[in-house]
Amino acid sequence: MNINIRRAIALAFIIAFFITAPLLIFYTAGFRYNFKKAQVQRTGTLIIKTTPKSAQVSLNSKVLTATTPIRENNVLPDEYEIKINKAGYYPWQKKLDIRPQETTFIEDVLLFPQSQSEKISDNKISFLSFSPGGSYALFETQEFEQDFLYLLNLNNFRQKLIFNNDKSWKDLSVLWAEDDSKALIKIDDQLLVATTIFPQQKIDLQEQINKISTHPTNLKWNEDDSNILYWQDKNIIYELNVLAQTNTKIHTNAKNENFNDFLVKNNEIYLIENINGTKFLTRQKLDDTKKIAAIELKSADYNFDGFVQNHLLLFEKTYNTLFIFNPELDRIIFNKENVQAVELANQKNYLSIITKQEISYIKLDESELRENNITRYSDDLGEAHWAHSTANYLFSLQNKKISALELDNRDKRFTLEFPIPNIEKFIVNSNDAAIIFLQDSYLYQLPISE
Repeated sequence: MNINIRRAIALAFIIAFFITAPLLIFYTAGFRYNFKKAQVQRTGTLIIKTTPKSAQVSLNSKVLTATTPIRENNVLPDEYEIKINKAGYYPWQKKLDIRPQETTFIEDVLLFPQSQSEKISDNKISFLSFSPGGSYALFETQEFEQDFLYLLNLNNFRQKLIFNNDKSWKDLSVLWAEDDSKALIKIDDQLLVATTIFPQQKIDLQEQINKISTHPTNLKWNEDDSNILYWQDKNIIYELNVLAQTNTKIHTNAKNENFNDFLVKNNEIYLIENINGTKFLTRQKLDDTKKIAAIELKSADYNFDGFVQNHLLLFEKTYNTLFIFNPELDRIIFNKENVQAVELANQKNYLSIITKQEISYIKLDESELRENNITRYSDDLGEAHWAHSTANYLFSLQNKKISALELDNRDKRFTLEFPIPNIEKFIVNSNDAAIIFLQDSYLYQLPISE
């Protein structure tokens, strides 16, 4: 090979290097040629995580080779129709923009199995009360003109008979402790506490209270200690230790006036009381008669809904108005009319707000509370409950059907309506394995995870 040929080969390699090296550098830096836009663009990244894993993903009908969890690098900037599929599950889809030099996240996606509902109990139910955390239910059924009260574990569906006195009952009510560990049960003239660990070992409180009052009112659990109950007798509030079965007087209204409602928290008491003909929300130490704070209320009918993340919730009954106060009672930080119910997410920072027509939420860890709308219906909105493992999903009951609502509002909120009619009430059990619902007076479960 003569010298001219060798020089030509060397020159070709040099030229090729100067051509390909920049291309490689640009390629490594994430630049790609976009044939659709006829230009070179820097790419973006797409990250997708689902429960369960191993779901198939397609971008604009192009199926990706990897399954979830996925990190797809070097995606050309564009709007993509993203679909997630898994055999035996309802599909998920959404339109999202992939932007240059940005990572688009699709996380906390729950894929719901296309499962069939199953009857939990053959008992026809006349009364049903779910525990707030979705671990248990108490239900009443009648046989041979007698009423029976059962405790049902909503995670393993085992049920135990906890009360029967060979009678048909006229009055039954249940008040659950916040941690699902106990239930205060009023059956006609009996007042019982049942624990969910040993439900058949009931504690009879009626005799203990009758030593002091024949007409106790306003019974409520301590929000932080499920061994403590409070109750009211006119202008006096008592603390009842369930285990020791002892009553302790903890507050007496100084002017011997009745008050509408009370709430005990952190050795302080909050009262809705009448002072010289005007309704006030007041705060004071349990061991002191001096008011720490007082705020005037505009109407006569209020009740407490407890503390959530250091925020005091109060309901005005005339217009079903929700008020949220800071604990110092120096200002109202949120209010909304026509509220049917509120529920705190398991993550303890999202508070859902349910009216007859809409579901929204507020983030309680924000400095200024603002309402975020989830969905709006024309009418007949019944109730709504959070998933326990993630604050990204809420389940609603509307027109007697249950829907799963995703909070991610990019493009549009993903909504899945389960094909089961005539649902009366429901809850999501505590491990998010199933929706428990009442249909035609019978209890069913719909598996939502596998």
